[in-house]
Amino acid sequence: MLLYWDEPGARKQWSLALEYAKDLATKRMYQPSSQQQQTPQQSASSHSGWGKQQQQQQSQTPPQPKPRESKQRVSIAQRLNDFFRRRPALDELEKKGIVRNEPVFGSTLRQICAHERSDAPRFLSRCIEAIEGHGLETEGIYRLGGNAATVQKLRLLVDQTEDYDLTTGWDIFVLTSALKTFLRELREPLIPSATFQLITEHYQSSAKPSAKRESIRQVLRTLPPAHYNTLRLLFHHLTRVVQCSERNQMSSQNVALMMGPNLVWPASGDADGGLCLTSNLMFQNQVVEYILLETEFLFTD
Repeated sequence: MLLYWDEPGARKQWSLALEYAKDLATKRMYQPSSQQQQTPQQSASSHSGWGKQQQQQQSQTPPQPKPRESKQRVSIAQRLNDFFRRRPALDELEKKGIVRNEPVFGSTLRQICAHERSDAPRFLSRCIEAIEGHGLETEGIYRLGGNAATVQKLRLLVDQTEDYDLTTGWDIFVLTSALKTFLRELREPLIPSATFQLITEHYQSSAKPSAKRESIRQVLRTLPPAHYNTLRLLFHHLTRVVQCSERNQMSSQNVALMMGPNLVWPASGDADGGLCLTSNLMFQNQVVEYILLETEFLFTD
């Protein structure tokens, strides 16, 4: 049995709570129940003096727990004792790679890539591989959501261990939902607000199409390596999704509509930047679709 916590302090709180529950379950074995159940005969006789006298005599005798109830309480206490005695230490789990001390969801791309020593997050690469293994012709891919509880289960698996397999046992809609959740929960958006603003300005300019493409390409090159490599990996995958649009019903416009909000959002605490980005969000889908259609050129080394 493993317990998942977001903060180190939560581990101690869980431990204290379980210790308390164990002690409580043990003590209850010796405490009589405060309520007694009367038989129909006892209830009927309560209206007579004989019945009252009988009830007084019974109330003087401490009630005893039922054998089955007593066994259940012993079982609960025993299980808690076994849990505390047999559970491995957290340090041991981290050394074996069973538990991660660096979460994937809710982190930053730079932290993830630095920790993994990778160009792009391994989860994203594995998730894309699993999605494409299921088949990009699946109708509604990236539009239909997966089961929320199963998505959460996958998220905890990825955060707790590095050795996980996404190619089998996972529904394609769970995988696509998990991928979008990963992007949406990054502490820094995949496309920073300042970068998106520059791209939008070039997109709206009256420059020639070739000059516009080159300008946007140069802006993308200014991204941190972790962001640039992740963006390139993702958009090459999304172009393959669009190539199957006749069957999956996901055109470039639909993909941009589904993915746009997960790629860019206003920077927290930046009021001016947020206002500028809010005005640019009117063009969000158009800009994301443009990058999608020009992926081969924009991400060519």
